[in-house]
Amino acid sequence: MPNIPGRIDKRGEIASLRSLGPSHKFVLGFFLVSTVAQAERLPIKAYTTADGLPHNTVMRIVRDSRGFLWFCTLGGLARYDGYTFINYGVERGLRGSVTDFLETRKGDYWVATLSGLYRFNPYPSSGSAKERTFSEEASAATRQMFELYRLGHDEDAQGVNALHEDRQGTIWVATNGGLYRLKQADGRWTSGLVDIAPGKRGNKFRALELQEDREGTMWVSLPLNGLRRLWPDGRIERYTTLGFPAKPSNESLGKGIVNTLAL
Repeated sequence: MPNIPGRIDKRGEIASLRSLGPSHKFVLGFFLVSTVAQAERLPIKAYTTADGLPHNTVMRIVRDSRGFLWFCTLGGLARYDGYTFINYGVERGLRGSVTDFLETRKGDYWVATLSGLYRFNPYPSSGSAKERTFSEEASAATRQMFELYRLGHDEDAQGVNALHEDRQGTIWVATNGGLYRLKQADGRWTSGLVDIAPGKRGNKFRALELQEDREGTMWVSLPLNGLRRLWPDGRIERYTTLGFPAKPSNESLGKGIVNTLAL
């Protein structure tokens, strides 16, 4: 019977499996079983518009406190309960491609789209969406399902990329026209552009992603401009390919692109 290739001894010769002791055979057997188990494919179910999604391009997936999954797609918002999809789009007052979904600690829902920031009321009184400014606030009796809130007068700021609620309850909004911050006082929301470029006018850097770390600082990704780290005391650190933090330079920051943040 020919030898079965096994291990190589110190002389460089191939030893047969028959020369292995019981303990070695057990280890080898366990390895083979583990390898086969890892090679098994897990069951995968693909969900498309044929199953109820509003669009096949999903930008983000968020799980809320009730266990529902919310899918942010280029064709609207979808809620999944494990069995079926419920879609929210133009016919319900939500316009634009949906980029993010936020449930606050108080149970409020906000929806980010490339056409604006919406406050989402799952159980409205009646009617369709209405545009509001942050100086206005709808009463419970007249609240619509989707209320559009304008972030200042800059049209670029209406393209919202990401939302985040920090530990203080402040909502941060990353837009194509800069970084905004929402605060609630006496039942009313107010918005303001965050100064992320001290000493410069405008602050209209495109903000793409947001993440808060354990120290309470907010990290903001700015395409072509690296990262900003905003400390609670007002300090701002700038991170680019030039260094961490970035050193003063007139060089181009064309390579400082961060697409996703995860802490």
